[in-house]
Parts: sequence; C-alpha cells; structure tokens
Amino acid sequence: MTSLVVDGYTLGEKHKSYNKLVNEAVKNNPTQQITALNYDDPDLDNLYRIDVACNIKNVAYILEALKSEDMLYVSRVIKQSKWLITDHHYSSIINPDYLHNNLSPQMTTKAFNKLILHIRLNLEDEHRVEEFFNYYKEKDLQKSLKWLPRCSNTFIENIIRKHAHDIKPQIMNRLYKKSITFLEIFLRSFDNDCYHYKGDFIKPAMFLVKQNVEKFLDIVEESDEGYMPGFGPNSTKTAMENYSERILKNLEKYVHILHIPTFAKFIKNEDAKDFILTHIKNLNMRYWFNHQNIKYFLNRMPKEEVFDFIKKYFIEKSYDKDDLNGETWYNIVEQCSPYTRNASSSKSIYSWYNYAPFNRSFDDLIRLIRNESNPAERFLIFSVMLTCASSDMQNVLMILKYYREHHINEPFKFKMQFVNLLISKTDTHKYSNEAWGYLNELFNSMELYMTFDHNLQSCVRCIIVYNVINGKNIPEVLENKFVFENLDNKVKFTVEEREKIFNYLYKYLTRKIKNDLKTEKDFEESVNNIIEILNLLKSWNKDLKDYPYILQKIKELIVIKKENSWNQDLSSIYNVKKSWRKLLLSESILLNPAEDSCINALKYCPQLLDIYREEINTLFINDNMFLERFLLKIRIYWYQPLAKSIKTTLLKSLNQKSSHVALIKGICTLLSRKEILDFIQKYVPTEFKIDWSQPDNLELCIRKCIAKSMHIARPQPALTLALMYAKGDYIQYVLPSLNAILYNSSAAYICVHIPTLLNTPVYLQQHGIRAAFSKLKHEELKYTFSNIWKSNQNSTIRTVIFCQTFNKLCKETDESVILETWDLLSTFIENLTTDENKKIYLTLTKSNKVPLSVRGAFWMKSYDFLKKLPATANCNSLVDDLKSQMDEVMETLDADFMAKFCFENFDHQFTTQDYAYTYQVSLYLLSTKTETAQNERYEKIFIPILEKAIAMWNKQHENVYYARFNLNAILACMSREFESVVLKKNMMIPIAMYTAVLNKLRSSLPAVESYTILTNVKLSLGYMQILHDISTNAESDFTEKKGKNQDDIWTDLHANAAPIFGRLCLNYLKEDVKNHFPSIYFIFAEILDNIFSRYSKSDLLLIMLKEFLESKDFIEGYFLVMKLMPTYLYKDSEKVLRHDLLDIISHHPSEEVAMQYWLMRCLI
Repeated sequence: MTSLVVDGYTLGEKHKSYNKLVNEAVKNNPTQQITALNYDDPDLDNLYRIDVACNIKNVAYILEALKSEDMLYVSRVIKQSKWLITDHHYSSIINPDYLHNNLSPQMTTKAFNKLILHIRLNLEDEHRVEEFFNYYKEKDLQKSLKWLPRCSNTFIENIIRKHAHDIKPQIMNRLYKKSITFLEIFLRSFDNDCYHYKGDFIKPAMFLVKQNVEKFLDIVEESDEGYMPGFGPNSTKTAMENYSERILKNLEKYVHILHIPTFAKFIKNEDAKDFILTHIKNLNMRYWFNHQNIKYFLNRMPKEEVFDFIKKYFIEKSYDKDDLNGETWYNIVEQCSPYTRNASSSKSIYSWYNYAPFNRSFDDLIRLIRNESNPAERFLIFSVMLTCASSDMQNVLMILKYYREHHINEPFKFKMQFVNLLISKTDTHKYSNEAWGYLNELFNSMELYMTFDHNLQSCVRCIIVYNVINGKNIPEVLENKFVFENLDNKVKFTVEEREKIFNYLYKYLTRKIKNDLKTEKDFEESVNNIIEILNLLKSWNKDLKDYPYILQKIKELIVIKKENSWNQDLSSIYNVKKSWRKLLLSESILLNPAEDSCINALKYCPQLLDIYREEINTLFINDNMFLERFLLKIRIYWYQPLAKSIKTTLLKSLNQKSSHVALIKGICTLLSRKEILDFIQKYVPTEFKIDWSQPDNLELCIRKCIAKSMHIARPQPALTLALMYAKGDYIQYVLPSLNAILYNSSAAYICVHIPTLLNTPVYLQQHGIRAAFSKLKHEELKYTFSNIWKSNQNSTIRTVIFCQTFNKLCKETDESVILETWDLLSTFIENLTTDENKKIYLTLTKSNKVPLSVRGAFWMKSYDFLKKLPATANCNSLVDDLKSQMDEVMETLDADFMAKFCFENFDHQFTTQDYAYTYQVSLYLLSTKTETAQNERYEKIFIPILEKAIAMWNKQHENVYYARFNLNAILACMSREFESVVLKKNMMIPIAMYTAVLNKLRSSLPAVESYTILTNVKLSLGYMQILHDISTNAESDFTEKKGKNQDDIWTDLHANAAPIFGRLCLNYLKEDVKNHFPSIYFIFAEILDNIFSRYSKSDLLLIMLKEFLESKDFIEGYFLVMKLMPTYLYKDSEKVLRHDLLDIISHHPSEEVAMQYWLMRCLI
C-alpha cells in the first residue's frame, strides 16, 4: 500500500483533507479489510487505519490496536472508540474481569491506565460502573471511590454509610451534584466526638443552597455551630429570598454563618432600629454585636434617623431599661464601637460621626480637633469628616479651606496622610478653582514642585490628571518626577476625559523612544519602552493595528537585534495580548523563539519555517527548550520532505560541541522506529569503562544523552537495546530509560524477557525483579523466584526478592492468592541465614501490614527466626518491636508456640521476680472465639501457671510471695482487658475457664490465705455470667440496638448488669459474714471496688451499691456502701442518686450505722 498523501498547506488544511479521506473510505467501503498497524509505515497511515476501524466499529482491530506499543496509536483508538465503552452490546469486553485478565497483560502500563481512565469518565450505565467499583474495592478502596459518583443512588448511600471517613472532598463534590441526601448521610455517619470533621463534608456542598434551600436549612438547624461553613453572598440571598421568616425566627442558629452585608439588605429600613435593639439584648447573640456587623444594619436605617439613633444609644448611652441580663449598656456600647488605634476620651464620639450628615458633624468634629493635641488622632477625625462630606464638592471645599487656614503647618507625615486620603476619597479633577487653589497650596507646602526628592507619586499623578483634563501645562519638574502608570480608572473619568489622559500618556511614552540605538543598554530601554506602550494600549482597550508607528518600531527592534546579535529577550512584546500575535505572525519566531511560535507557523504560515530555519535550528540545540509537540506534528503531517530535512539537520548537529540533551530528545521524538533503532545501535558503547580524563569527548556525550533519553522514542525501544547500554560506567545514565521501559512494558513482554533480565549483573537483576513483581501473576512469580531463592546466595538479590514478596503479600486481597504468596514467603523465611541483609530482618517486624488471615503465622515465623539470631546481629530491638505488635495477633497464635513463649525460664521468673509476660498471657487467654480454643489455651497455658502458683504458694524470695503476686497480676490484667478484648472484639466470655480456675484454687489452697484471690475470681465469674445472660437475651431484640453505636451498646450492657451484680455481691457478702466474721465486709469491699472498677463504669457504682441497702437487717451491707461511697462526683444525676442513698442510710435505726454515717458525712 502506498503512503497516504494529505493535501493542504497549513495544519488546519491538512486536518480537513485527512478527515475527508477517512469519511470517504468509511462511506465507500464500510466492510473493508484494514491493514495491520506497521511501525515502519508513516504515522498518518497507521492513524488512518485506526480512524477507519473506529468509524466502522471493527472491534477485533480495535482490541489489537489497544495492544500497540505506540502511545499515539493507543490514544487515538481510545479517543475515537467511545461507543465501545458506552454501548451495552460491548459489555462483555468493557468489564473489569475481561480488561484485567485478557487485555491488561497485553497492553503497556500507560495505555491500560489511560483506557481505564477513559472508561471511568465516559461509562454511564450505573450497574456496569458498580461492577468496576466492587472489583477495585477489594484491591484499593481509594481507587474504587473514584468510580462512586456514577453508581446508583442506593449503592452510593450504602457505601457512604460504610466508608464516610475515606471519601475525599473532590469525590464528595461530585456526589452532592447527584443528591443532597448524600450530605445528610455523611453527617449522620459521624459520632458526636468527630463533629469537627463535619465542616469538611459540608463545605463542598455549599452550592446546594441554591438547588435545595429548605433541606439545607434543615441541616443547618440540626447541626452544631462550630463546624458549619459560612454562606457566601449568593447563598445568603437565596436563603433570605425564600425563607427569611424562618431564618429570622431562629437567628441565633444562622447569624454566625450568613453573609452579613447581604443579610442586612433584607431588613426593611423601618425595621432596622427595632432589629438592633431587640437582638442586642439577647445574651446568646451579644458576642455577635460588634461594629463590623452592626454597621450594615445602621446603614439600613433612614438617613434622617440613623444619627439620632446613634447619638442617643451609642454616644450619650441613654438606655434606661433593665433587661440586659446583668450587663451594663456601657459595656455593650464599648463592644459595638468602631475600632481605633488609641483609646482616647474622644474615641467613642468621633468614630460614630461617620453616620452623621455633614451639616451636623462638621462643627462637632471641628471642636474635637481643636481639643485634640495628638496629630495622629486629628488625622483620624479629619478622615471621618471626609467620609461625612461624601462627594459633595461644597463640603470638600469647606474641609480644604479649614485645613489650609488652621493645619497647613501640620507635621509632614500627617499632612501627607491627609492629602492622600483626600485624593483617594474625592474626584480632585472636578475641583473648582478655589478648591484646587487650596489643595495646590498644600502641595506647595509639601515642596512637591521642588526638584529635590519629595517624590509623592499619588500627588504627582493627581496634578497631572487635573492639568491634562483642564487643558493646563504640566510643570517639567513634575513630568520628571512622574513614574509612569496607566491611570486607567474607567469609572472615575468620562469618555472625553479618558481620551485626553490616554493621549497624554501615549505622547509621554512615544517621546521617550530613541531612534539611534548604539548600545545594548539603549536597546533594552527601548524594548521596555515599547512594552509600556503596549500595556498602555491594552489597558485602555486600544487596538495595536491602529498604531502602525508602534508596529514599525517593533519590526525595527527585531532587525537591530539580529544585526547586532544582541541577547535581549523580545518575547514579552509578543505576549502582551494574544489577539495581537496575528499582527506579528511574520516576526513571531524572531520575537518569541519558542515551541508555540513554531506551532503557530504550522497553523497559519509554514513558509516561516523555511525563512527562519537558522533560528529554529538554534532551538533544537537549546537544552532549556524541548520542541516535543512541534516535532510530533512534523512527524505526522510533514513526514516528507520537512521531517526529512529536520532529521538531517538534527543528525548533522551531533558533530557540534554542545551538551546534546535537547538534540538527542528531538532525534528520539522525530525518528521512526527503524531509524531510532539504527541510531541507538550505532552508538552502543564498545568499551564500558569511561575515560574521565576526556569528559568533553563527542561520542561520550552522545552516548550518555542517548542512554538518558532513549525511552522518549515512540514506540519505546526494546529492553534488549537498553541493556546494551546498561554496563560498566554507563549504567548510571541508562537507568532512567531502563526503568521507564520496564514500567511501561506489558506483563506478557516482561514474562518473555524475565530470563534475559535475570541473566544480567546484580545491579540490573534487582530492577528486573521489581518489574516482574509489578507485572506477573502469582503463579509465575512463585515458580520463578522460588528457584532463584534456592540457587542464589547474593545478599542484594535475596533482599529484593524477599521484600517484593512481602510487599505483594501486604497488597493482596484475594484470599487464595494471599495463602499462596504466604506459602512462598514462609519458604523464604525458613531458608534465611544469619548473614542476610538487615533490611530483611527489619521487614520481619512489619507484621501489622500483613493480611489478617496469615498475620499470626507471619508473626510466629518472624519471632522464631529473630529470636535465634546471634547477639552479633544486634537485633534485640527488632524482637522488641515484634512483641509490641503481639496484641493484634493474639487470637491466631498457636497454643504450643505461646507455651514455648511464655514458659521460657518460667520457673525462675515466676517465683523470684515480676513475671515478664503477664500482659501477653492475659490477652492470649481472653482472645478466643470458640470453646475448643479456650479449653486448649486453659490446659496448655493457664493450668501450668496455676499449678506452679499452687506449688510455690508459700515460697518467698526476698520476703515477697512472687507466685501469689504474679497469679493475682494475671487475674487483675484479665479483668482490666475484659471489655477491650472480649466484648469489643466479640470473643467468647471465659465462664468455663473462670469456673475451672475457681474450683482448682478452692481445692488446692487454704481458705484463709486464699480468700482474696478466691473472692476475686468468684466476683469476676459472677459479673461475666451476668453479662453473658443479658447479651444472650438481647441478641434477639434487634430494635433495641438499632441506631446505636457500639460504645452506647456496651454502656447499656453495663448499666443493666450493675443492679444484678449488686444483688449477687450482697448474697456473697452475707454468706461470707455467716461463714467467717462480720468485719469481713471490709476485705470484701476492697475486692469489690477493684473488680467493679476493672469491669464496669465508675458512674454505675452507685447503682450497684443501692442493692446492698435493700436488706435493712444486714448492716454489714450498709457499712460496705459507706466505705465505697464516692466523695467527688461531677454529674448531677450521680449527685442525686448519692443523696438518695445517704437518705436511706440516715434513716436506719441502728446506732452503729448512724455513727458510721456521721463519720462519713464529715467527708461528703
């Protein structure tokens, strides 16, 4: 097939001609056979084949094209085949299973990622999108959440309830566009403790105020004030237009989020006074009433009333009603007063005159000025006076006349401040001759017309504008002082005035243009001058084409620069305004030698590329500029003869001494596949040891640049070609290309080339191993790397294989793959030696990253290995790190392993010191979900401990009964951890274990010495049995738990258990008093206090104690209650209950109870 010929001179014409050819081919032969893509053919031929295939919906061809190694072709396929994604008929192809199992292994990484992105952006079928979500959810939740906005509403609601904390604001914003219901679900998904996060969820939803005001206001009223984002002007306007009455009725809730200037506009003028007085008395809103807020409501009042209102309430402070909730009106006025820097006696007076009419404020403010000695304060009063004067020229004249007559000798600093304020607040160009005379006298007093420096630009500009508009001459001294500014205030001046000002500024700048440029400095000044003129034209909305003189000067500058070979950058001239570039098209490459100018030449005048070939050739070797887009268009649309000419130029330029970076990148971009392969092979190093004594060697520079940039070629060169450079001293240069090629290669390609990668030096093998783990399936990995592990003893290779296997295990979610990967990693651990890289040992401590199903096995293997390492390995800290993660794997640890772990040096440890593994033993005994596992742990762990404690019960070491102490410590720890382990992790309540322990201790220990520990176990067993019975009965009542979080459920469980446990303990105490002696209540109380604080909540103690007072004849119960009665309480409900208990005790007829009662009341 002959190459496709596309007519056309410009890029647009070629596009049009090409599209016509494609449309004709589709129309004339819709079932034609399409030639396969060929990398040796021109790009335009391959793109033509792709476009025809996409138009006639040739699915087989498209799927094959997606596997192309050339991203240009793949991108074209993806762009042109949107129908493949959206049409339901092709769902057998566009689904996660087919894409990942059939297509992905054959596609390059970049191509597949782009395809998935295109699917995510264009697939609209909710059911199909949900398939993608569910597929990615198992592997990467964050990746799956990107698919969520296109799922069905019901599906989205369920996901939000489960993963509200994981959804990022960008995703939220897209969800809210579908339904405001999602916002409500988000907010309900957070506990009260996480309220501060809610603002992050509401902020992206603020646009919903316009769409659904009522529902958004519901959310505001249900929410806490602290996290509600503020409304903008538009949101406030929408809310007030639709629900103003609702907002005003509940103003406390809304006032901190509304945009106050907008909100104030909805308060009627006649209601503004009542609004202020009504709400300022509200204690809950008083913090809000400061001047920053109240000023908007003052401005709403009728102008003739506002100052009378202010004078009465805020200046004279005459408020005689007593309804301020303990605060004085003076304090309220202080809070509402405008802020001033100095809290002088006049502060609360003059600051309020901003609201007064000029005729009422002028005389009062004059009096304040006369009485004020501080010039800074006087200036502030004058600023208030100018505010009152507004734009009334007669008022301004009065102020100017007074200032001229009485304050012309103010210190320069404050006079300058006054004049600047006057210029900014008034239209000085409209002043009468009298007013301007006064102002001019102030300028003279500031020595503005003197040649020495009082260079006040605001004053200089003011005089220039006044003189220009009024047709007066501008003094030369001022023109010399003038620092150019556009002065383009469109509102302040009329059309005629604007024209006068522009003409002056234009002439001012053009007079500065030099015609004779002898030095580069003169040239630079002229360039800056032209840029100022262009900015002036742009600011004043003038068109450059109406100023041919400026265009001519620009062209002259270009000629002068070229003739003198000066380096001044002219691109700022070219980039002043985009629409002017067409006027400078012919000179664009000289003005702005950059890629955009070259592309513009292709679009509008390709002839410029020939005219300015020398300048363009310079760009090719400029390392700060890479013309990738330009060269790509040349390669596609001008492959003959322009592309050929540029190739020749680039290749010839290789002989020049330069860094060659941009040049090699250009060659890699422009050359076809065959050409680039020949080029790369031509420069393959023959000697891999670089002679560093000749760093400027031409071939060395070329080889280094090729090594760094070969991956830019399209399609990327073969891996084998990159490996030719990956030897000796060249490895450091080729690594970026090698990694880029490995990253982008398809899984099928990597699988074929694995033997090649693994037959390279060690420093390359590790890159190949990483690539293999990222691309290959677990079956291929297991076969390949298990063999390498057995045969290779190189530390670096073993470390890379081990760490990559570990990382794969941690990322995997498929349970069968997890088990197979763990099987491989387990084999590696078993074959580790004492000479491995420390990185492997460190990896063994990261059990918290391993999937739960194999975490326990990993922990045990790791512990066994690290424990066996010699002291020289210095790994004790790693063993300690591993032990610190033991809590997470307790449930899955093997009983025999734990027996070995716990009983190491057990005889000595348990009887002569604090037992080191008390915590671990306690957690392990509690962490079971089956009766079988609990029995096994009891028999293998707890029985040996009990037997040792019983056997050594009377043995002392340094006067300490360590066996007794350590057994008590284990039981105490089990009590403390009961809720966090058994209840919260849904483990089996150890009733059978505690029953067996109690029986064994009862039958083996003397009653007197073992009373404390036996009672401890008995009370623990009783409380557990109560919890078990309550939770078993509650399991069938789902309505009771519905809508409650887990913490609330446990709180209710303990609350229900407390009175039952109290009655049980009362019976136990009666039995003990009967069998022993009355004062045993004292010991019993200590044990009960410890047990209850470990198992239950402290605030439930009083509920439990109340049960002891039910038996009036049993005074030991009363004594126990008084002993355990808490002294300090914080909740009102607890104080009420304690009062009830004290009342019951106070009415007991026993004298002994009464005496104990009054002893206790000394403390409570």
